[in-house]
Amino acid sequence: MQKQDPFGIESQGVHYLTGKLVGGYVSQQASAYLRLLTVYKRGTIQSVLQEMIEEWISRQEPEDKVIAELAERACLEWMRRRKKYPKWKEYENEVIDRLTKRKVDKEIIRKIRNKMRSRIGKDD
Repeated sequence: MQKQDPFGIESQGVHYLTGKLVGGYVSQQASAYLRLLTVYKRGTIQSVLQEMIEEWISRQEPEDKVIAELAERACLEWMRRRKKYPKWKEYENEVIDRLTKRKVDKEIIRKIRNKMRSRIGKDD
């Protein structure tokens, strides 16, 4: 007789080649509950986190609205300090560097930059 896992833990999930590693620390209480939930849901930490994150994302602002808001924030900051910081290209590069350091996707950075340029009236 073959042994079976009484909790039915699945071994399939998002493959590491098609997914993207994200990470962070959580409290010990959250970690303990997450591990308990994975057994309850017959899944893996990865599958339970993916389900939770996707559900949470579905309730957030749409991507284009977030991009527009971030571009607006950057433009307001540019307006605030442009007398002391007159070179647009340097400021634009600063914004791009900040987003890159936060590991924002390159295509999203391009969209934010384009919205900034449109708002400020820069074409280059």
